[in-house]
Amino acid sequence: MSFVVTFYNNASDNNVVNKKLTTLGVANVDITDNFTIDQASFTMARNDNLLSANYMFVPQFNRYYNITIDIEDGVFMRIKGESDPLKSFWNSIKQSPCIAFRSSSKPDARIEDEKVFKSPKPTIIFRKLGQPFTLSNQNNYILTVTGRGV
Repeated sequence: MSFVVTFYNNASDNNVVNKKLTTLGVANVDITDNFTIDQASFTMARNDNLLSANYMFVPQFNRYYNITIDIEDGVFMRIKGESDPLKSFWNSIKQSPCIAFRSSSKPDARIEDEKVFKSPKPTIIFRKLGQPFTLSNQNNYILTVTGRGV
């Protein structure tokens, strides 16, 4: 089975979706080893232009892979890769409806989160004093506020 593979140098962390990729080259490779969609493994002729590659794309599977390259016998390159599902499925992920558990800018008061301070709902209690507070003959009230401000 033969595939066209695009090799990249990836300058981004694994948890970054929009990776900073530099294209190093495209190669036709023959898959003869135990190649699975999640775990890529194949050998190809040495290509010095691809030695700094640490990322690849296989369009037949529509998958991106984090890869390592080992030189064998000075003339072959052993490529081993692990699928990058975040990059591979980003278009599907970003179209999925979800509720975010935690937000740094707009926490949802309906979702319990022990790391987000929520102001308690104020409790208002009205109590009538037993005797007048001022010189007037009307009933008077005292407002007492406790707790901490936000």
